[in-house]
Amino acid sequence: MDFKQTIAFVNLANTLDYQYAAKKSGITVDELVRTIKALENELNIKLIRPEGGVVELTEIGGKTFTVDH
Repeated sequence: MDFKQTIAFVNLANTLDYQYAAKKSGITVDELVRTIKALENELNIKLIRPEGGVVELTEIGGKTFTVDH
């Protein structure tokens, strides 16, 4: 896990919005999606569950990376 992956996930977890999280992370939406997938593959867990364009944290995603709103 690297810093870029952590920042991308935290931004997505905070916003639950790919466009806004990508902008905050300084990357494109495609890069954000690839970064999150790489993080999930590295950790061997699902952190997010995209549901029809809406982003939801999985249970483990919410517990692993507690985010203040």
